[in-house]
Amino acid sequence: MSVTVALYMLAHGRSGDKGDAVNVGVIARRPEWYDFLARELTAERVAAFLGSMATGPVERFEMPNLDALNFLVHGALGGGGSVSLQIDAQGKTYSHALLRMPVRVPAEMYEQARLHWGPELPPECFQFVEVDKNGAPGRSDEVLAERDGRVFHIRLNRPERRNALTLDMVRHLRDEIRRAANDPAAKVVLLSGEGAGFCAGLDLRELHDDFTFASVKLLAKELAACFGDMLQLPQPLVSAIHGPALGGGTALTIVSDCIWAHESALFGFPEVKIGFVPGLVSTIAMRRLHASAARELMLSGRRVKAPEAYARGWVHHLGAGDDPRHVIDDARAYADEMVRTNSDGAMRRSKQLVNAPEIPGILADMANVVELFASYSQEETFRHGLECFFAKKPLDWSDA
Repeated sequence: MSVTVALYMLAHGRSGDKGDAVNVGVIARRPEWYDFLARELTAERVAAFLGSMATGPVERFEMPNLDALNFLVHGALGGGGSVSLQIDAQGKTYSHALLRMPVRVPAEMYEQARLHWGPELPPECFQFVEVDKNGAPGRSDEVLAERDGRVFHIRLNRPERRNALTLDMVRHLRDEIRRAANDPAAKVVLLSGEGAGFCAGLDLRELHDDFTFASVKLLAKELAACFGDMLQLPQPLVSAIHGPALGGGTALTIVSDCIWAHESALFGFPEVKIGFVPGLVSTIAMRRLHASAARELMLSGRRVKAPEAYARGWVHHLGAGDDPRHVIDDARAYADEMVRTNSDGAMRRSKQLVNAPEIPGILADMANVVELFASYSQEETFRHGLECFFAKKPLDWSDA
């Protein structure tokens, strides 16, 4: 598991002008972080991040005796002092710009950094510039959001992985949920997924790549906070479900207030089939679904088709038709009807009223489960299940 932070969290920076080039020094805040910075801050990545700020190449020089890297950024000052006024003043700003570069750090290093900074991390540690998949400045597109009229539409946008949730994706989702909550013009929030399915749950590949107690605990804490944000969203939350919505994907649906699902949609908690536990999902399912039915689903790991979920009251509206994604249009029309016919203030107060007996208990349960969830992730059973899952080996638990 890894966490995206601003380079500022791990390093100091100094810069100055050298003709038409800028010299940028990046100094590790702790000596043991130097090797990580040397591995991550390649000249190519820095050049991609600076983008149009540099018209020439970027050279890197290593200075391990100072725990520092030095970057010479050519073509950064409009031709130099003889032809441009950019020299000096702009040259000294490059270090500040580079310290806003996002870096992905292992969970253990993130915890070390928290200890280094003390109880309160400065906001600069998280004020990084969004980058695209090539490392150039640009907004991350794993979670898309826009307000259209008075409907705030959030879309999970990682179709190549069936919108499976990574730590970064959970954080982006939290950002958009908070943005919706604070938008006075947003009357209803709509949640949907791009591609062939709504959400396949947690991205097991990320768990597999960094399988430590600290990393899984960090993911669990962020996921619990995300579910909490969604549960406490002041506006009604409408979800449109097509394709798989499994594990954490099912949890995203049942923290919603109104659920539309295409008849082909699938729900369930398949964690036990790979030797794991539903964890945070169980705290929500046991309170929001019929407890006996939720227990059976979590212990059997079976998948439930949308018509069964509808019959049990977990899904409120069924969509039909050849194109499962048309359910998003159905849900949007439903949200538009709520906007047109319902009082904003009355819906918000009604949601407060119906949430009051339930939400404090769910939040407390999730807080209690975070560490337990992380500890279960360290068991050999789950490690074996993951290895077989990625090797596409059949799992037979008859003797386990």
